[in-house]
Amino acid sequence: MKRRRRRRKGSWLEDHVAKRYRRAGFKILKHVIGKAGERDIVAIRGRKKYVIEVKSGFQRISSREIVKLVRKAREERGIPVLRLGPNVSLTTPARKLARKYGVRVRRITWI
Repeated sequence: MKRRRRRRKGSWLEDHVAKRYRRAGFKILKHVIGKAGERDIVAIRGRKKYVIEVKSGFQRISSREIVKLVRKAREERGIPVLRLGPNVSLTTPARKLARKYGVRVRRITWI
């Protein structure tokens, strides 16, 4: 009997985001692992490099998550981007910290 590898819950949303960046001309690397942890997507075009974290489901993002993303982006020497699903929200301290560190927070839009 074959065993199927179970996909993560937000995997389909990561695929959607990666596809949009690929269509925009970016080279996509998924699930890159480094000292600061796993990056969902690394998008590269020219001299620009974006470290993208995709969040889905019903959750609130805390300032701790923002700090983790910034550390991952600095390790990768990229720009931190946080892509949020429709039911994800940020706490007020997380929003302020994201603004302070230049994290690009974007909602995922459907076409």
